[in-house]
Amino acid sequence: MSIIAEFSVTSPEITLVEATKSVSSVTLELTEQAATDPERPVLYFWANGSDLDTFETALAEDWSVTDVQQYTDLGDRRLYRAQLSDAVEVVSYPVWVKAGGVRLSATCQNGVWHNRFRFPNRESFHEVHEWSVDNGLEFSLHSLYTETDNGHGPGETSLSPEQRETLVAAYETGLYDIPQQSTAGDLAGELGISQQAVSERLHRAYATLVEEHIL
Repeated sequence: MSIIAEFSVTSPEITLVEATKSVSSVTLELTEQAATDPERPVLYFWANGSDLDTFETALAEDWSVTDVQQYTDLGDRRLYRAQLSDAVEVVSYPVWVKAGGVRLSATCQNGVWHNRFRFPNRESFHEVHEWSVDNGLEFSLHSLYTETDNGHGPGETSLSPEQRETLVAAYETGLYDIPQQSTAGDLAGELGISQQAVSERLHRAYATLVEEHIL
């Protein structure tokens, strides 16, 4: 059964780290990665932020990309096309393609690439992980889970934003600690809602989590 892996990587040797570190307020969103030469893929990405002129200057000076072209300018959002330069020696594209991985999303901010991939199995993910570590990438795994019929993995449940907020606050304030460090009344005060509302949110959240992840 296929798995979903959510992880981040960073290294001075990978693409667009220098440009995004120069303008940390800008976030890149990769939309497509294609390659006639697997070692030199072409990237299409949106740059989102309020200081895009400065970022565009940094992008032009970034050693890791060449042939940079701006395709679209929507004010606070610009679409670019760029090709990896010959100077980039650490290229993950052929590695995860060979492993059968499919990139579902990728964003980069302040020099860190945040990725979400589908892999055919855990072994194929571990191939990519081992390659990353062997090539000096700082690798942080955030989630690794099997795809299920309901389409939800960690962080992708049917919880409402209010239910999620209450669960997180309950955990962080020690409501679930033994011995208990807070009460539902404390939580109500922190969230600015009634104790009855806290109880209802938590019970509905428990029911949702049991239904999706236990049953």
